[in-house]
Amino acid sequence: MAAQGKEQVKHFTGATRDRVYQQVDNRKDELIKGLNGFASTLEDASQNAEGLSQQVLDGAVGYLRRFSDRIENGSTEDLVRDAKQFVRERPGPFFAGCIAVGFLAARFLKD
Repeated sequence: MAAQGKEQVKHFTGATRDRVYQQVDNRKDELIKGLNGFASTLEDASQNAEGLSQQVLDGAVGYLRRFSDRIENGSTEDLVRDAKQFVRERPGPFFAGCIAVGFLAARFLKD
């Protein structure tokens, strides 16, 4: 009975994962467009910034452009695998990046 329950859970999670991956694949173009738009906004802000702020913004723009290219050229499974590996190998930079993106997003959404 327990083995059957485990098998059903495994099947359900696999089917759910497949549906999520399909949804992501269907919306790749929207995501790429949004990332490129955000990168362009940061690029514009970088032109008005100086010093460390400009360096951070330029770095974020480069990262967003590379990420957008990766999404466009890779499969959803590849992206998930790469993200898991990055977080495992570099949790500090990952969380620092999340915080930085949050501050930048709040700043631009406020304006």
